[in-house]
Amino acid sequence: MDVTVRDARAEDIDAVTAFADSTWDGWDYVPDAWDDWLDEGVTLVADADGRPVGTVHGVTRDDEAWLEGLRVDEDYRREGIASALVDGVVERTADRGVSVVRCMAFDGNEAGVSFLESVGFGRTATVRHGRGFGFPYGSALEPANFDESLEVVRGTEAFEAVDGLYATSDWRMWSVPDSVNGYEGEVLGFVEDGEVRGIALCDGTRINETGEERRTELVLGFVWSEPRYVSQFALDIRGEAREREIHDAVVFVPDDQTVDAFDQAGYDFDRHDHIYEKVIQ
Repeated sequence: MDVTVRDARAEDIDAVTAFADSTWDGWDYVPDAWDDWLDEGVTLVADADGRPVGTVHGVTRDDEAWLEGLRVDEDYRREGIASALVDGVVERTADRGVSVVRCMAFDGNEAGVSFLESVGFGRTATVRHGRGFGFPYGSALEPANFDESLEVVRGTEAFEAVDGLYATSDWRMWSVPDSVNGYEGEVLGFVEDGEVRGIALCDGTRINETGEERRTELVLGFVWSEPRYVSQFALDIRGEAREREIHDAVVFVPDDQTVDAFDQAGYDFDRHDHIYEKVIQ
């Protein structure tokens, strides 16, 4: 079978929607993101038999790339199309100076994990994301200095467990910058007895639409706290969302005892999010 990988075009949307919507029982975010994808990063399409049968998107930040939205028409799977698309993103981003490409795979996606390993990706971290509705408790969180906060969290078990990564509101994960000059979000600190006991990197808000429900979310892409203060910190994060008139707080935390503390503080956790990466030589 003759397969051609090329840059995506606006007119590919109908064909992409046709095979993407079959991925998650009739709905997929890819068609909604198509226009944004064409304006940002690298979006590729694989053609076979005269029509698009696969797509993928890659976006870069400094020397890192994030791979997302890999979709292949079910009639053309196991034909090397997914590999060709991923190779295309790796090659294009390498030309832009990227040294590592990452992506996310969820629990139960055994086929996806097997594929990633077959093309040279290895698991580097596992995170859990939890959602807690804004709680009218109040918040003692306050703005914190990024560089000083980084000194506190770097070397902690939490920072090492997530491989120094943090999540953004668009569900991508990047290395925590070495200085505030490379960070565009907020840093929130929890202070008790005159000492910083908890730190959260906040990437702002996002809109979560499920059916007819539309909720705002405050996204905290890395959360660390001293063990004895985790529960209080978790409640304050919910209170922070409420004070900002945001429906929910979404936290990304290591897959450790922190999950239990946030769960007891009213957060709902679902799947494990596994982060895979491929280092480009």
